[in-house]
Amino acid sequence: MNILDNDRYLADIRKALDTVYDPELDQSISELDFVKGISINQGRVCVTLGLPTYWCSPNFAFIMMEDIDQALSSLPWVKQVRVILDDHESSTRLNAGIAEHKTFPEIFSESPGDLEKLRRTFAEKAFYARQKYIVDLLTRDGLNVADWIPGNWKELKRHLTTSREGQQLWDRYYLLAQKLGIASGDHDPAITGTSGKAVTGEMWERHFHQLRLITLNMESNAHICRGLLRVRYQPEGRSPLVSLPLVDQS
Repeated sequence: MNILDNDRYLADIRKALDTVYDPELDQSISELDFVKGISINQGRVCVTLGLPTYWCSPNFAFIMMEDIDQALSSLPWVKQVRVILDDHESSTRLNAGIAEHKTFPEIFSESPGDLEKLRRTFAEKAFYARQKYIVDLLTRDGLNVADWIPGNWKELKRHLTTSREGQQLWDRYYLLAQKLGIASGDHDPAITGTSGKAVTGEMWERHFHQLRLITLNMESNAHICRGLLRVRYQPEGRSPLVSLPLVDQS
């Protein structure tokens, strides 16, 4: 691995990390500044994760660590991935478990929980939040959403992909719809519940109220997490938290 290619490798890693989301907040770990360090040595990549508090939920931490491992392992030049959770009450168990590719119940046999159900719950909340941002953009662009809904995916794509912001919202919404198994063909309804049932005009006011509540809750939690992270890693007089530079010892 040529040290001159460091910038390309680092760009690959950062792009992969952009796809890893805090499950509760629906924001990437890059956006949230959870990535404390990145290092690489002959195809072996190590990412260090720092969360807002020492007591952040272990199941949320596991989800992010597992997703990091999978995202980086998909890069063709990566030979080995190590994910390190720094300064957390379950660091030792999580770091060892992720390295051995154990499941959450294998790591925490005393409180296994249903991680897939949890993932689904937060994915559904994220779907509604992403839908809210789309509705807001359509409204700003002059569309009477109450009259347009449920619309269809072809129409929605035409409305959104004329701007960079709209394209990004489209990509995120469409991807999550597919992940949740919501029909997303050209003529399928675009504004739906997480079951895929179309939102009709008589349902709209109640549905939009739900979108607002879910989005407000997620944004509030994200604001709190950012504040806690700054207090934890950026005490007065210290430099801001930044990702460490790529290190290649080849």
